[in-house]
Amino acid sequence: MSIFRIDRFELPESAREELLAAVLHTHELLRLQPGFEYDLLVEEQLPDGRLHVLSVAPWRDEESTVAAKAAIAADRATTGFDPAELLTRLGATPQFGMYRPIQEVSPAA
Repeated sequence: MSIFRIDRFELPESAREELLAAVLHTHELLRLQPGFEYDLLVEEQLPDGRLHVLSVAPWRDEESTVAAKAAIAADRATTGFDPAELLTRLGATPQFGMYRPIQEVSPAA
């Protein structure tokens, strides 16, 4: 079964475009990594005007995620991108996790 990296951000709507630009840059790099399966970005409008943005990326196995983290770290060292600074500046609250499926069901053919 796949392992899922799910990142959840709560942020002001005014920060949406800048956060998405950073997430999409990261996803472009992730898509090139062995074991990457696909990615999905979804959002939810909250009643108070803020947003939830979720990034979902399934990986073939845990070893693939370790290699991908190294690729991301190398990119950040080269570009000087500091995700903690960005999130603080945007007023975004992150929640990161690695999830394993409880059950995986394929649709009937």
